[in-house]
Amino acid sequence: MSSSTEQQAILQMVANGSIRADEAARLLSAISDLNESQSAGTRQATSTSAAAVKPEAERKPAPVVDIVRPDGSHYAMQVPDSLAPAILKIVGVYMKESARTASQETFQGLKVMVANKTDEIKAAVKGRMAPGQAHSSAAPAVDTVQENRKAARRRILEMIQNGRLTADWAERLLDEVDQTFVEELQKVSSG
Repeated sequence: MSSSTEQQAILQMVANGSIRADEAARLLSAISDLNESQSAGTRQATSTSAAAVKPEAERKPAPVVDIVRPDGSHYAMQVPDSLAPAILKIVGVYMKESARTASQETFQGLKVMVANKTDEIKAAVKGRMAPGQAHSSAAPAVDTVQENRKAARRRILEMIQNGRLTADWAERLLDEVDQTFVEELQKVSSG
């Protein structure tokens, strides 16, 4: 694969959203470094011995990497052996970043759940302490339930945007969120 073809493949991956711009910049830099070192090596090999250059048939083919996009589709790309270490490093960084993002999203979700449960407990305690005001606390409870629903829907949409969820799973989750909050609203209205 020529350097211009590799550059086009990397730019296409950026356009498809398979890799980020900073990863593409590193790959393009590695390709240009590789081309410079190959041209210097070719000049040296030509000057020392013309027989030292391997014929095209003896060169082993570049490995093919299968890239899975967030939407589930696949993209196969040939990677020169000299770029394999750089790609492995990029993949390692991407995996660490992906794990960090997932853990942050999980922690944020946990914080929201704890805050919601705390608000529910506070409302229940206030309702038991002042029985005459139990009917007036139903309106704030309904508002809390509706805000919780909005927050859950927003988190699902953010997960779609980050490539963590597919549209099918998001639709299922949104249906579950809606059903759960309808049940909560019925409990709040009747209680």
